[in-house]
Amino acid sequence: MICLVEMPESAGVSLGKVAGALSKRAPSMPSDMKRQLGALGGAPQETKPNSLEPWATNQLRDRLDAAKKLGRKDMEDKIQAELDRRSNAQGNKRVSDAVDVQAKTIEKSAAPLTASGGTRYERGNSKDFDEDLETKSLRRVGDKNYNGWEDSSKSGSKAVGEGSYGAVMRNADGTYVKRGAISDTEADIIRTLGERGIGPKLIAADINGKHDWHSEDFVDIRNGRIAMSRVAGQPMGEGAGPDTRFGNKQAADIYWKALGDLHRLGIAHNDAHIDNIMVDDGGRGRWVDLGLAQRSPKAAFAEAYGTFSPRAKSFGSGGNYQTPRWNATGIKDWERVKTFNPGDEGRFLRQYPVFGQVVQNRSKVAGELRRMGFSVKEIEQIQNTPIRSNLDVFNQGPWAKMTDAQAQKLINLFYDGI
Repeated sequence: MICLVEMPESAGVSLGKVAGALSKRAPSMPSDMKRQLGALGGAPQETKPNSLEPWATNQLRDRLDAAKKLGRKDMEDKIQAELDRRSNAQGNKRVSDAVDVQAKTIEKSAAPLTASGGTRYERGNSKDFDEDLETKSLRRVGDKNYNGWEDSSKSGSKAVGEGSYGAVMRNADGTYVKRGAISDTEADIIRTLGERGIGPKLIAADINGKHDWHSEDFVDIRNGRIAMSRVAGQPMGEGAGPDTRFGNKQAADIYWKALGDLHRLGIAHNDAHIDNIMVDDGGRGRWVDLGLAQRSPKAAFAEAYGTFSPRAKSFGSGGNYQTPRWNATGIKDWERVKTFNPGDEGRFLRQYPVFGQVVQNRSKVAGELRRMGFSVKEIEQIQNTPIRSNLDVFNQGPWAKMTDAQAQKLINLFYDGI
C-alpha cells in the first residue's frame, strides 16, 4: 500500500500525537484538509528550498503561533520575517491561499498541490489506497451501489489537493472523493447537511477501522473514502469583513444564518472558520470540511453560546475560538464599537440584523438558563466549555443537569427570529 502521507511508522505515530494535540490547542488553518502538523510538518511543496511563499498569510500566522508554543525560535524568526515582507510588499492586502485541499468541493486548479502533489501521482495513490481498503471489512454509507471509486485513477480525474488527513480527487463526472483519515460520523453528517441544502451532498462512503496514526479524543478517526458533490460558491475568505457583500447579503449575516442552520440540526462544526463556509452568488452559506464535526445538541449549543465566552479570544482556552477570530463574523467590530463608541452599538447591530438578533438572543439564553436552575458560575462553565470537547464532558458538571432536548431548546432560542 502507498500511504497518502508517506513516513516511517515511528515518525507517523509521533507526528500523529502532535497533530492531535495541536487540533485542540491551536486554531485550525483555513485550508480544508487541516494541516494539523503545524510547525512540524505537512508544508506545501516548496518552489525553492526552505521557501515559505506557498503558505497563505493566515496559515503562516498559525504556524507562527505553533512555533512560539514549541519554543522554535529559529522557525519563529523565519516566519515573522516572511510576514513582515508580505506586509511591506502587499500593504496588508490578502495573499491568496496557495492551496485549498479539501476541495471544499470547488476548484482551485491554479493552486499548487501540497506534499508530493500532481494529478498523475494522486491517480496512482488513489488506486493503491482503494485496493488496500477493499481488502478490509467496510461499512458503506449512502448509495449501496456506487462504484465510481476507480474513476479517480482514470483520465479526466484531477487532483485537487493533499494534506495530513488525506487527499481529494475530482472525478471526470464532477464527483469529489476524499481518501484517508475521516471521522466515523463524517459521512452521516455530510448526508444530513446535503439533505438540508447547507453542505455537499453525500454520494457514498466506505469506512474501515482506526486510522494508522491519526487520532483525536473527541471524534473517532478512521480509514476511509467519501464521494460527495460539488458545493457552489467560494469560501467567504480571510479578506471578508462583516459588510462584504455576496449577492445582496452581508458576510456577517450570511455566516450567522448558516451557523444557525447547522446548530438547529444538533451538529457542532468544531472548525467553523470563514474558509469552511462556501457562499454562492445568492448569498447562501454552506458548510464544508466536516471531519471534526459532532452530532450533539449540547456540543452545538456550546459552540453557539461559547462564541461570547471571554476565553474564546485566546484559542484553546475555552469557548468557541474559531468564530471570533475572523472579521467577517462581526464579533471583532462589535466589540470595538462597544469599547470605544458604545453609543453606536444599537446602530451597528441594526446594520447587521441577523448578527444583531444573535447578540440580543444571547441575553435571553442566559435568562432561560437561570430559570432552568443554573447558577451564574454554572452558566460561566457552560459558556467556557471548549469546542472539540470529548462528548463525555457533556455528561459532567453543569452539563449533567441539561438534557439534549433542553440544549436543543436553548439553540432555538439563541437563533430565534433568524
